[in-house]
Amino acid sequence: MTVELPHFWNKTSKLLLAISGGVDSMVLLDLYIQLKNRPRALVAYVNHGIRQEAYKDIQLIQNVCRREGIPFVTNEDIPTLLSEDEARTYRYGFLKKIVQEHQCTHLVTAHHLDDQVETIMMKLVRGSSLESLVGMQQVRFFTENCQLVRPLLLYGKEMLMDYAKNHRIDYLEDSTNHSDAYTRNRFRHHILPLLKKENHQFSKHIEDFSKELIDVLQIANEHIVHTYEHVVQKNCIQGETFRTLPTYLQKQIIVKWLRQHQLVTKSAIEDVLNLLNHTAGEKVCDLKNGWQCVNRYGNGFLERKTNHQYKALNMTEDDTVDIQDYCLYVSDSTEHAICPVSIDDLPLTIRTRQTGDKMCLGTFSKKINRIFIDEKIPKSERDSIYLIVNKKNDVLAILDERCQRLSNFRETGKISERYIIYRKREKS
Repeated sequence: MTVELPHFWNKTSKLLLAISGGVDSMVLLDLYIQLKNRPRALVAYVNHGIRQEAYKDIQLIQNVCRREGIPFVTNEDIPTLLSEDEARTYRYGFLKKIVQEHQCTHLVTAHHLDDQVETIMMKLVRGSSLESLVGMQQVRFFTENCQLVRPLLLYGKEMLMDYAKNHRIDYLEDSTNHSDAYTRNRFRHHILPLLKKENHQFSKHIEDFSKELIDVLQIANEHIVHTYEHVVQKNCIQGETFRTLPTYLQKQIIVKWLRQHQLVTKSAIEDVLNLLNHTAGEKVCDLKNGWQCVNRYGNGFLERKTNHQYKALNMTEDDTVDIQDYCLYVSDSTEHAICPVSIDDLPLTIRTRQTGDKMCLGTFSKKINRIFIDEKIPKSERDSIYLIVNKKNDVLAILDERCQRLSNFRETGKISERYIIYRKREKS
């Protein structure tokens, strides 16, 4: 099997080659150089601030780039004390910046088959989803206008070493590759050699497993997408339909639903599953990154948590108070009136609900919380709805169109009765 560079681009493409100075990436760089009618490219080196000898990598790569007339870039701001995850985040953040600045169409990395095997095994041990066990994709979108390409993913490390030897390619050994402080290195040094000793075709079997899993997931995904379109309407999970599905399909619907905001975790899937299989009232479960899933009368909604502070507003007989797109004032007119008011009620306060708030509805009173429940006002909205209360703290009106009809029951019995007007502000 000959090491060749598959073509995932055309003559008009612009490549960003991520080169570290190690054998894998220097083979990648050489394969690019050998291309006939090669597309435009630049080379990027990311200094993670972990190795003191990084300057040697830069010198080696720069020398090759100068010789071949390939532009070279590296990061000037050197990070410190990065963990594996932090280093990866920093690396791809820098590469994304270069891709955008230079309008690259392809980011090309030197990941190979041994990297793929390590990745799948680490995910399996860590406890990842079935979908993530396919490992790294050979081609995927990196940004909206740039693809991430791994052209060496079909070749093992040994083949790349042979290529480097036969073509006399200079490269540098990364000293951190020998340290067991990193998870990947522990798999590489201790676990995978044992598995390969048991079966020398182990890497090939993992590659085949990944391909078969991709096929199976493709078949499953077609069924999931079809079901999802019936269950999820306007980003709301229709509870009645959802609860007729078998549990395994419910979970896949939830995964697809949560993925749109990168909210998929094992605990989130279980929490949402339990939440949506109940029908009574309104219940909430917290998700990461400030999101929550709300079961509102049996249906599922994804919402941002609200932490608004709603301050009370005072209003006298001569005041006009603005509430969002509306204005409030006292008038003799009944046009746009929501409730009567007497001089004994003033000054008025506009505030959100408080514990124990009640409203007079003719011959009886009802708690504000009960009104919200009866009118099916979502729990997440109740703390942001304004009430009008008089100086005795009696609730005169609820400033929500779903409840405004209830404000008309109260009668003051005063001859000099006036009215609270609640109307949309005129646009200037």
